[in-house]
Amino acid sequence: MRTRSILSALLLMAVIQTSMAQSVVINYSNGTQEKHSVSSIESITFEESSSPSSPLWVDLKLPSGTLWATCNVGAGSPEETGDYFAWGETEPKRLGYWWDNYKYCVSNNEKWLTKYVLDPGWSYTGDPDWKSELEETDDAAAVNLGAGWRMPSMTQQDELFNSSNTTQEWTASNGVSGLLITSVRNGKSIFLPATGFWWNGELTATETGYYSSRTLDTELDTDSWFMCADERPGNCGTLSGSRCFGRPVRPVYDKASAEQTYTVNGVSFTMIPVVGGTFQMGSTSGENDEKPVHLVTLSSFSIGQTEVTQELWQAVMGTNPSRFKGSNLPVEMVSWNDCQTFITKLNQLTGKTFRLPTEAEWEFAARGGNRSKGYTYSGSNVIDDVAWYYDNSSDKTHEVATKAPNELGIYDMSGNVYEWCQDWYSGKYYSESVVNNPKGPSSASSRVNRGGGWYGSATYCRVANRGGDTPSLIVSIHGLRLAQ
Repeated sequence: MRTRSILSALLLMAVIQTSMAQSVVINYSNGTQEKHSVSSIESITFEESSSPSSPLWVDLKLPSGTLWATCNVGAGSPEETGDYFAWGETEPKRLGYWWDNYKYCVSNNEKWLTKYVLDPGWSYTGDPDWKSELEETDDAAAVNLGAGWRMPSMTQQDELFNSSNTTQEWTASNGVSGLLITSVRNGKSIFLPATGFWWNGELTATETGYYSSRTLDTELDTDSWFMCADERPGNCGTLSGSRCFGRPVRPVYDKASAEQTYTVNGVSFTMIPVVGGTFQMGSTSGENDEKPVHLVTLSSFSIGQTEVTQELWQAVMGTNPSRFKGSNLPVEMVSWNDCQTFITKLNQLTGKTFRLPTEAEWEFAARGGNRSKGYTYSGSNVIDDVAWYYDNSSDKTHEVATKAPNELGIYDMSGNVYEWCQDWYSGKYYSESVVNNPKGPSSASSRVNRGGGWYGSATYCRVANRGGDTPSLIVSIHGLRLAQ
């Protein structure tokens, strides 16, 4: 997080002091106030949020409905090049990009290919597999970013450069040269930085952007399609080139396949698939029950995009027990036992198998899954960006999804209401936890709750923080989030 001092703010402080003011009152947009004594203030600084303010994807209103990512795979901003991948490989290389270390090539000879072969003359076995588009397991975007993300097809790249859909302008963004592509329908844009490409140990043509597709050149099995972003308009568009070269990937997002929406008695809710993975669970600097940090491997699962709302609870149960009333507020005043009754009825209505998340699933999702950036809170190191908690909640819950989401597009995993998990709670469980899909101790007196809430301090909103309460407890700080 970068911090910069603002001269005008310091001048303002000087004016306040010379006018004999006794205090400074800060009025927040949520209606709360903070008052500080002038004598206690040494300086004022403005901090730039460490969480991304731009969306993960942009809807350019293309005819196909394709949603283009704002950044390359492996990049933290639109101007960064990100990682380079040979076509069909899912990890960047430290060595040169050439046939001698290409995943699907045998004996340093591009004529001997083991996968994605259409011509028997290029096949190592003599038998083509007739695959002209990458499978998800060989797709750098799908593997590195998770559900819904793919490398674009050649058709999608062609559509992006079609003058009926977009305009293209070579420009600079934050000092980086690249191509600004703007929708003719809604004026929204994406920026493709100049990247160059890797071949045989050398990064070349760095004044131009090269971006891989997932589509093989069906006329030449050694080549794949990519899009070129160049200062010269005639050079922009889709081209074909050696598939062993290292190029960046600007992915596309299929919202329909990534988000599963269900409707119960007229009320809809969305589940977000979380691709399984391995992570370090716990914290070395937190409470004793957060230690030891230990390795956990999880299978894929889905989790609610938001906490269960009062509207959904009402649609399933016919009642609303919450203290703070509002259809889009999280339901509260529900015990762990109440949540089990709710889920049983929800499953009867939908024919699905919803449940509470395990504690390990909850923490993995809160950390951002395989896309985690290691934030303290779910989606940011700046708690006010992502959480309603004691300092900003005005002593009440707030509508779900009004703060920024985390890396997976999930809201309110820090703050608003504590969320019940399926596991029994034990402060010593981390010392005995299994590695694969842990489900907590076999019995105890309390059930796990996670995430902090409107009445909790920032400490309780950390992704590693743990807590537990008796399963029959009913308070206005407890709610739930579904898993599947």
